[in-house]
Amino acid sequence: MPTEIAKILDANAISFAQDQGNNIKTANNTVSANTFVFYAGFDSTDDGTDNTKNDPG
Repeated sequence: MPTEIAKILDANAISFAQDQGNNIKTANNTVSANTFVFYAGFDSTDDGTDNTKNDPG
């Protein structure tokens, strides 16, 4: 499957994303030292380990 551009961000969207990133970067005491935090991220890549490399569907 070829890479596809879903949307090109305009200046307002870029500025908003940068502001959100700065808010995260400068946040203080949002999680206490004794709090368990679980994060799961998915980048939507497929390394083929599930045997779907040749799957036409």
